[in-house]
Amino acid sequence: MSVHADSEIIASRQSFFRRWGTPITASAALLAATTLVLWLLDARLQQNHLIFVYFVPTALITFRFGSVSAMCVAIVAAFAAAFLFYSPRFSFMVDSPL
Repeated sequence: MSVHADSEIIASRQSFFRRWGTPITASAALLAATTLVLWLLDARLQQNHLIFVYFVPTALITFRFGSVSAMCVAIVAAFAAAFLFYSPRFSFMVDSPL
């Protein structure tokens, strides 16, 4: 293979990581940071409106990486809040169904 072909393969690997790896890494880091802050402030916050704090990382991901990444962040944030903060904790069961 020529040097030019090798550089194209390396460039395609980098573009794949930039296209998918960077948004996933940034999303996971922001969600982890938000969850850690909420975990530390859990006793002082109202449980009813806790999910709205997750809009901050969702908005940041939307502005930087687009709507597909933001939709994934919103879905994962909803599951994280339901599992970690709403009763019964550490479960996806519904405490008081409508």
